[in-house]
Amino acid sequence: MDQAIEQELNFHLMLNASPSPLVLVNKQGKIVYINRSVESLFQYTENELIEKPLETLLPPRYKNLHVHLIQGFFKNPVSRQMGQSKELYGIKKDGSEFPVEIGLNTITTKAETYVMAAIIDISERKRRDQQFRLIVESVPNAIILVDSTGKISTINRQTEKLFGYTREELIGLKPEQLIPNRFNKHHDKLREQFFEKPEFRQMGSGRDLFAIKKDGHEFPVEIGLNPIKSQNGTQILVSIIDITQRKAFEEEEKRYTRDIELKNLELERTKKKLNDLNATKDKLFSIIGHDLRGPIGASKSLIDLILSDFDLSDTEYLTQTLETLQSASSSTYDLLEILLEWAKSQQNEVSFTPEKISLKTLVDTTINLLSEAAGKKSIQIHNNIPENQFVYADKNMLSTTIRNLVSNAIKFTLENKNIRISINENENLWTISIEDEGIGIDKENLHKLFKANESFTTYGTANEKGSGLGLLLCKEFVIRHDGQIWAESEVGKGSNFTFTLPKQKI
Repeated sequence: MDQAIEQELNFHLMLNASPSPLVLVNKQGKIVYINRSVESLFQYTENELIEKPLETLLPPRYKNLHVHLIQGFFKNPVSRQMGQSKELYGIKKDGSEFPVEIGLNTITTKAETYVMAAIIDISERKRRDQQFRLIVESVPNAIILVDSTGKISTINRQTEKLFGYTREELIGLKPEQLIPNRFNKHHDKLREQFFEKPEFRQMGSGRDLFAIKKDGHEFPVEIGLNPIKSQNGTQILVSIIDITQRKAFEEEEKRYTRDIELKNLELERTKKKLNDLNATKDKLFSIIGHDLRGPIGASKSLIDLILSDFDLSDTEYLTQTLETLQSASSSTYDLLEILLEWAKSQQNEVSFTPEKISLKTLVDTTINLLSEAAGKKSIQIHNNIPENQFVYADKNMLSTTIRNLVSNAIKFTLENKNIRISINENENLWTISIEDEGIGIDKENLHKLFKANESFTTYGTANEKGSGLGLLLCKEFVIRHDGQIWAESEVGKGSNFTFTLPKQKI
């Protein structure tokens, strides 16, 4: 077989075997050859197309364009895509159109130069692209495609709706248009870093992000970045979610949680208050049942004795009996006074009216009131408060507190010993101390002081009976001043009762 004929045969075999429709066109724009794929695609036979213009396979609206393109191609015969950036369509024998891509290449023989047009049916691709566009348009998130130059190339409908811009207004702009100015400072650098290492990520992880609408309104967002590689280079698919409602829900949830915590705290306080009230009730019943019943019962017995067969001529015994009756009555009266004051404090009937007070004068007045009790034991009370020492406090509460603490000190101090009252200044507090040289309190019982639910009473050095209620009243009044009270003690050496008062401008 002649070599030239063999080459031509092989050429025909190759063209017919190609899955792509191939059309050979001369300079006049007429078809000189087609392969079987063209027949299958366009539904023409070879005889129906040979010597027909290429426009036979194109819709009428492209005929003028096609003539221009063919002429331009023969003037500059470089491989190219026909109608770049334009949508091209082919037309079948039955008149139905379908989208195509056409690639042009030259084939030069000894006789003539031809154009080989490779035609690709892109109907399926168009269908997929259309589906993709429909999906992108219908998603509830704003979708923005940023090209390799950092400009917006595509947006979806939700972007228009969310930001208030039209597509025409946003295409070609940088995404910084949609970001508040305070976040724009490093945005260019961040975008460059993303292009250097493109990978899916959440933008601004761990930070609150905001976007801005056309009308200047800001709103919280979540932003996802996803790189897309295409023939136009790497692009960034930006997904933007408006989280205004979520943030509002989170804030509402936080408020609800805070409310629950506050209510739980209030319940705890109420529970503690009820427990304290129950403890107080038990304490009061105990005092009424024991501390009041005892001296009142003793007084009743003495009065019954005097009114029965008592020998009134024995004046010495009568005097002793009356002194015992007087002591019991005095003790009962003091206890009743404390009970009444305590009851008032529990019902918030004791008014709190702080004022400027001369502490030394108040302590002197207290010492004078208790001088008889101290004198019976030859106890010296030393007022170490400086002259012109002023504090800001409720006078009645402060007087009651110091009187109870000094009275306790007298009760538990031995004869011929000393009690010292002093004040120290700290940064924000006055610290007032009543220190005695008494019998002291052991560690086991020291922690029971100032607690309504703990029972600890003991007799004084002259068998004075205490109820412990005075210390509870002191604690109540000190707390009303935002102060603290505590005791330090050593058995056999004495005790030091201390309380604080916050400094105030006087």
